Amino acid sequence: SGVARSTLYKHFDDRTAVLMASMQGPFAILATATATGMVTPQLTQLLDHFWTERRNAAELLASPHANRLARALADEVEATIVELGPANAARIAHAQLTFLRLWLSGETPCGPSEMAQQFAAASAALRN
Repeated sequence: SGVARSTLYKHFDDRTAVLMASMQGPFAILATATATGMVTPQLTQLLDHFWTERRNAAELLASPHANRLARALADEVEATIVELGPANAARIAHAQLTFLRLWLSGETPCGPSEMAQQFAAASAALRN
């Protein structure tokens, strides 16, 4: 990216902090899909990106940081749907990330557009 490591660490404590910050945008899109139960162009674009980079995305979601990522997504879901509370937001986040991991690993084959529809529907069901 053309940025020196020392510059990067002036803004972030460690690699995990960089990872969590980089996932805020994608997690906001997933939380919006959870709140609305609707497929948005942003959701479809995000899933298309995940699919294009599925090896890296699958590794990331199954990494040692998986629980931290789920907690970050749960925080985003809870901020978007306040009435859920932290326990329900955590359940939804873990279920969503599992759903994405299964898709990225080929266990639930479909294209990004169909996955966006399934993700939105599953998220709405989880929310209710």
